[in-house]
Amino acid sequence: MLRGGVPPIYFPLDGLRISGVYLNYEDENVSHATGPEATAGTAAPREEKGRTGGYAANPHGNRGVFGTENGEKIMALYKQEKSPYWFSSITINGERIRISTHQKDKRLAKLAENDLLSKARQQGVDTLTRKSPTLREFAPEFLAWIDATTSIVADTKRYYRTGWILLEKTDLSAKNLSSIKNVDCQVTTFPGAAYTANQALATLSRMFSLAEEKGRFFGKLPKIEKRKVWGRSVKMSSDNAAAIASKMNGDPKDVLIVLRATGMRPAEAYSMRWEHIDWNTGTYLNPSGKTKSAKRIIPLLDEALPVLSRRHVAQGQPWQGWVFPSDSVSGHVVSIAKAFAIARKAAGLPKAYCLYTARHGRMTDFINVMPLDAAMRYGGHTDPKVALGYQHNEVSNLQARLIEARTNGAIN
Repeated sequence: MLRGGVPPIYFPLDGLRISGVYLNYEDENVSHATGPEATAGTAAPREEKGRTGGYAANPHGNRGVFGTENGEKIMALYKQEKSPYWFSSITINGERIRISTHQKDKRLAKLAENDLLSKARQQGVDTLTRKSPTLREFAPEFLAWIDATTSIVADTKRYYRTGWILLEKTDLSAKNLSSIKNVDCQVTTFPGAAYTANQALATLSRMFSLAEEKGRFFGKLPKIEKRKVWGRSVKMSSDNAAAIASKMNGDPKDVLIVLRATGMRPAEAYSMRWEHIDWNTGTYLNPSGKTKSAKRIIPLLDEALPVLSRRHVAQGQPWQGWVFPSDSVSGHVVSIAKAFAIARKAAGLPKAYCLYTARHGRMTDFINVMPLDAAMRYGGHTDPKVALGYQHNEVSNLQARLIEARTNGAIN
């Protein structure tokens, strides 16, 4: 109840009951009543352009201004003793929320109050009263969840851990979760190409959703847009692969040969196991992988079978175990990137020939000699659009083929 017997004014706004006052800046010429004698109506209420209002003592005993605008909104502003800032008072479901506008000027305070009300309507009242942790503060919870959860596979866990390493080095890590917007992500730079940036942004999106599930994110989750990724246009030919392999030794060399001969994904080759090889048919059963189509039978073509046979004999012809064992945590080779980069440079080939272009080259071979659906099965693809990215139409003899077709009557 306001002093002078005037009750607070309530008006529902998107389900919120807001108690307060409309600040009439044009009443500066009205004498200011202060102290215990302040009562409602110190200044005569007036009407102007659909506005009604006047000065009144607020619940704190400090002088404020109240009113309505076209009968649609009730605003609230007041001052506290010993504070230079204007405060806003909002009553929601019978509970009063008091929040500083952090503004000393009344006009700026009014603008800040409008922003607060807009934020409450769009993102929820918790965004005004509760504070989310910074991205860096939430990271330990996220990493602990990655270690404990059984809902994602090991590759995805590694993906998210690397994504956090990328995020940790940016200004985003110091921001509160609820304050990070898509525009902040758009202007954040990450090392490497768009693929690397998208790994960081995908990790950020997962951190947002986990924070919301844990009650640590307040407001509406932002939609984080990914960077534009242009499809790979470089394909490693068998000659390119042979040139690079000639500068390599040991496991890295054998992995590259198998990759180019089979079209496997690098992670699939690294984790090959002896028990999945059928020596009679010369095929390998890939048990799992990136997509639901990753489980498939892969022909061991070209030099793949001889290389694997040699390694099998060298290891004592085991019935099971890793084809490319190592002392890593997983027990097998996890990357040949460093050895590959050195060999590629020694072979005089450009950086565009990344390791994955070995698969790109073999998949292009497949699509040139078999129907698309068959190539998709061998490559472990689910989406035809992805598989079509490996298709490179031959145009060098297009004119000759058109002349031949016209001669044969195939075209007019």
